[in-house]
Amino acid sequence: LYERVEQVEANTAINQIKLFGAMTQIPKGLESTISFHELKMKWDHKNRSFVSNGKIGIGNLGNTQVNKKVDGFVEIIKRNTGDWMMIYIELSPDKYYVFYYVRGAMQVSSHNSMFTDPINALKNRDRRIKVKAGQIPFNYLVGTRRELQRARDRYLEITGKKSAGYEEEETLIEDSETD
Repeated sequence: LYERVEQVEANTAINQIKLFGAMTQIPKGLESTISFHELKMKWDHKNRSFVSNGKIGIGNLGNTQVNKKVDGFVEIIKRNTGDWMMIYIELSPDKYYVFYYVRGAMQVSSHNSMFTDPINALKNRDRRIKVKAGQIPFNYLVGTRRELQRARDRYLEITGKKSAGYEEEETLIEDSETD
């Protein structure tokens, strides 16, 4: 905490945590789209990546404190062809959020249409983030089912879970497409 914010802000935050069990206001230095706590990473020799081990602790989403542990994983790979990162958050087999970043593009996927519909409604040019010279251009879009399945397959591989809960949902997706 002291490495990220001014000492006065850190002291205030620590006092709030002691008194209320959580910060009443997120310090400026800690503001982010999503922050994780208790994210235990290990080296995966086979895939040459860092991958989280165990539940993911979500600290905050924007200015909203969550402070919950959820199923899922975070994986980061650094390659000569470009770095990539995958975040898979699973509330249940049919309730999930996927963030897949590679070479300046963030694909997102979710069960929650209130999350994906606003992104789909934007024009391509409005999904690009303006960057300074020398920075990597960044855009975001709703991902494909293929990327969602890739994240789920990786989650099952990491956790050793069976795929029973996923097969049922995929059948429902296929059935709704044929209607």
